[in-house]
Amino acid sequence: MLVIKQKGSGSVLMELAVESPRGVQLSGANLTGADLSGLDFSGATFKACNFTDADCRFAQFSNAKFQNCVAKRANFAEADMRGADLSDAVLDGAILLSINGDKILLRHCRANGADFTGANLSNSDCSFAELRGIFTAANLSKSNLYSCDFTGADLSKCDLREADMTGAKIARADFTFAKLQGSIGTNGKPWGFTSKKEDKKSWWQVWRAAI
Repeated sequence: MLVIKQKGSGSVLMELAVESPRGVQLSGANLTGADLSGLDFSGATFKACNFTDADCRFAQFSNAKFQNCVAKRANFAEADMRGADLSDAVLDGAILLSINGDKILLRHCRANGADFTGANLSNSDCSFAELRGIFTAANLSKSNLYSCDFTGADLSKCDLREADMTGAKIARADFTFAKLQGSIGTNGKPWGFTSKKEDKKSWWQVWRAAI
């Protein structure tokens, strides 16, 4: 029997007749303020569940599916979210510090005000997502950022190498010290710190051209 309690008060929110939450399927569950820290939900499916203010630190969510879920202000710090599908989820104000989110899906996700500082989001699909948050030193390399809304976002020291930002909104976004080599800019063209090698002419060719 797995007992899920509310953080702080310790009141019981849910009892699951399982030894491990791996692969569990929950629909419409109210996990507001739940203490899920350190639990292993790998491969689990959550449908229309509410994770608002939940403590999910150090939890395992690899390959988990969050279908139409809300996780406002939830704390996922250092959680394993590799391959997790959070498409269409609401993560406003959520804390995702240093999560391992390689190949995570955030399509059409809304994560305004969320903190992804130091997160690994490499190879992710964040197309059409609202990501007006903090991505300081996050890894978004090789990610699909097509039509993302990064308006006012902090992308300083972010690794955006080989990322595709075609159609993205970046007004007032901070790219200080961001790595952009090999990335595709908002206009669909290469955008990065590449230098064009000059074709140096011999001294006599320069002299003849001056005559």
